[in-house]
Amino acid sequence: NGMLLDNVFCVTCVQGTYPSPDCSKCLPCDSREYNGHVNCVCPSTTHIRLRNYCLHKDDIADWPDIRNTYLMKFRSENVDSYYLRSELQIAVHFCKKKDRVACEHLSNICALTLYSDGIACMFFMHTPMAPVWLFYSKQNTIAIMNDTKISERYSLKKGDNVHILDFTIARFALNGEFLSMSRPTLPCQFLRNVRFGVNFKKKCKTTAAELLNAQMELLSPYLIFREDNKSFIHALPVIVKSTDQNIKEILQQQLVRKFFLVDNVSGFKALSIFMNNNFTKASELSVLRYMKSLTILVNVQNGKDHGKIYAPFLIVEYDELTYQDFLDNSDVVIDYKVTYVLKDNDIDYNVEITIGVLTGIALIFASIRAWNYYKWNYNGNLNIAVLLWFLIYAMGAIGNMITFVCISVCIYLFVFYKGQTVPYILLPDEDSEKRIQTYIIIAFSFKIIEMIGFVYQQWGLSIFFIDWEQPRTIRNESKSPLRETTEHNYTHNFPISVWRTYFVANEWCKLQTRRKINVALQSIYTLCILKIFDLESWMLAVPESTAIDKSSEADNNFTLQYAICTFVYAFVYFAQWLIRVTFYERYIRNRLQKFVDLCSVANISVFVLAHNYYGFYIHGRSVHGFADTDLPTLINDLKKEEDNLCAHRGLVPGTTDQTFIVSLTHSFKSLYDQLMRQKDNVCFRLLHNLYYYGKKHNRIKDTIFIWKQLSETRSKVRLFLMQFLDHYSENEDYIIKEQYILEKLCDILFVNAKDKSVFYI
Repeated sequence: NGMLLDNVFCVTCVQGTYPSPDCSKCLPCDSREYNGHVNCVCPSTTHIRLRNYCLHKDDIADWPDIRNTYLMKFRSENVDSYYLRSELQIAVHFCKKKDRVACEHLSNICALTLYSDGIACMFFMHTPMAPVWLFYSKQNTIAIMNDTKISERYSLKKGDNVHILDFTIARFALNGEFLSMSRPTLPCQFLRNVRFGVNFKKKCKTTAAELLNAQMELLSPYLIFREDNKSFIHALPVIVKSTDQNIKEILQQQLVRKFFLVDNVSGFKALSIFMNNNFTKASELSVLRYMKSLTILVNVQNGKDHGKIYAPFLIVEYDELTYQDFLDNSDVVIDYKVTYVLKDNDIDYNVEITIGVLTGIALIFASIRAWNYYKWNYNGNLNIAVLLWFLIYAMGAIGNMITFVCISVCIYLFVFYKGQTVPYILLPDEDSEKRIQTYIIIAFSFKIIEMIGFVYQQWGLSIFFIDWEQPRTIRNESKSPLRETTEHNYTHNFPISVWRTYFVANEWCKLQTRRKINVALQSIYTLCILKIFDLESWMLAVPESTAIDKSSEADNNFTLQYAICTFVYAFVYFAQWLIRVTFYERYIRNRLQKFVDLCSVANISVFVLAHNYYGFYIHGRSVHGFADTDLPTLINDLKKEEDNLCAHRGLVPGTTDQTFIVSLTHSFKSLYDQLMRQKDNVCFRLLHNLYYYGKKHNRIKDTIFIWKQLSETRSKVRLFLMQFLDHYSENEDYIIKEQYILEKLCDILFVNAKDKSVFYI
């Protein structure tokens, strides 16, 4: 009678009808929309049954039923996917019928193919007409990157309520069914507790077996933000990254809406059954695709919109496991990173410009040093050695400039990043850090090359110790008792002791290894300061200005590490240098001055040629005439010097200057080289004789004779230098003058020695 009953009863549809999608009524089987229900017969003349669905032949007449349609392209191999053969055609058919779940299913299949140009993705390419939002329009990529719809201002201060980015995830089953929309429940706390302004990275370890048994889901990311006490969500774009792509290439790729953690379905092969055209599923999974890395890239606004962000990007990279990996149950590592980039932050550009400008200045200094090298070594035309040394000097100067820029940039970032609550400065991203590391490696390599060149120069030093001591002649008169008739005179020539020369040479060798600072103390003080003042906690990539305990949410940052370590090292270095210059060398011990005093006491001068026409001279001639004497005489001589009762030690009478820079003439160098070649030839003969013949009896006389020749040749060199220094040489002489301030600062000599050698004070 039309009256409503108290209860609702569900009844079975009669034969020839099937339930509607909302189960509110029964529809006749002759309708073109029916889906092959068991109550309906699928006529073979007009329809075809796919699994549990009965599809009209006209609807699938244009279906490309070829192998490429169902091919899943993995890096290791291409798989004729059983899942695509089972689901793709049905999903396409019902998506054409505007079935929302089928379209979601089809979009999931498109995501599994990594958004290739297959049939599954064709339905979603044209964004305005797409049944499901899967692709962003390529024309709007720039607008999406600069989208300012997220109006919330975030803070770097940890205690504020807006210091965490609130992500949420829409989860879909593989068949397109919507599961939930909630806070992320991904492995390893992905997308949870993402702190604003703090670059973060960690690694999550799992196994192949866990991935093989993982639940298959498709995910769409969103960001929750608040405005006027209301909550809003903003859809976030996803980028599927290919191998070996940089950030610029990544941002030019297609933006999509979905990603997945693991694909353990599409890698099953479809095996053909030869009795008919059907396929069966392979028993083992051939290839498994999983998320290798997940990067959240957040662009932070600058200027008046400090604290606001543009829409974050999720950059996903996939990798594969093969059947052998499943058998071995291989370990799998998933990288997770959060990177913040400040909009219009030109720090990389500024670093490059600064290095470029300073490199030009460094090349100027290298040219000056190469010009000096040419003047100190050659009087003729340029040769390849000068160009080689120009390159070495240029590498050293450029290395200094690059090191200075890198240290300055890192300290600048450290000072202004720590303690801020509004993001004016952010730490560089991974690419910028790698660029700084590359600069440091280049600078270090250049300095090593310069050091090798310095060692080579030290190896070629020509050093001669001039012993001013003269042999003493003592006459003894011995008379017989018959004094008037017999008288005998005895004369004794005492040779010069060589031990003074050995001692001075040994002290010179020790002095060459001394540095301006103590390296052991430098290392100990640096480590102690880092540990005692807990500066290691300042290396964490968090903006707190006070030292905090190391937590799991932050790792050490290379920029902060480099800034703090170099600052502490430089501070300790300059502290040591200042103490040494102002106190230690003045009141305790000045090694160089002690060596000069030793030379004066030993009556030995040191003549050093660092280059062909450039060197140094330490005047150690004793003002007392003799140094090879007994202790009371030595003490008495030093007392005379203290009481100013004798001449001064300087090269010029009445002065105290004992150290000089020497610029030599070409004629002097020719005579000096001639004598040194004679000495070297004798040394070579002596070494040859000792090496091949040793102490053979028939060669002892030859060896003694060569030793005498060596002594005579060395005496010739000594006599030549003594006459030159005493102005007794007929053809060679020198003058003494003071260096200009610019010459001292730049370590250059503006004027070459032509007629006379020059000793610079």
